[in-house]
Amino acid sequence: KYAIRLLEKFLPKVYLSSRENQNFDHPNIIYDIEEGLGPFGAIRSAFKSYPNTAFLIIANDLPFLDENHIAKLIQQRDPSKAATAFKVKEKDYPEPLAAIWEPKALTFIQDFYQKNCYKPIEVLKSMQVKYVEISAENVKNINTKKAYKKAQNKIKKL
Repeated sequence: KYAIRLLEKFLPKVYLSSRENQNFDHPNIIYDIEEGLGPFGAIRSAFKSYPNTAFLIIANDLPFLDENHIAKLIQQRDPSKAATAFKVKEKDYPEPLAAIWEPKALTFIQDFYQKNCYKPIEVLKSMQVKYVEISAENVKNINTKKAYKKAQNKIKKL
């Protein structure tokens, strides 16, 4: 819900990616064309559904992204590249689930799909990407109950 509310401040329409068997109360859902491919499948399904659309992809487990970060990503977007993505200075790769993927990325996605490589990070590494620097803390993902509780406490203090 946080990610949806955040993106609604910037975009005319926000889509939620979902497997067919999940039920969400959201008007704009793009269902996975093929199950079992994780975020790669979600991105591929979005582009297969709307091939001429750029997608601002944000994972739902990034609670430390805020309006300023999204505004910065949008302002620094470079449509001449295949993507504009956040990148932590200390890492040698961009954040695939905190990025704007341009329509030209679909060719790369299809290539990786044909090779049975379903890792968005590998797709981004193969493309021309505009990097937008961000701190590691802001793109820290939360995947456990312990991390969730810690994140809740941190957010309450902000």
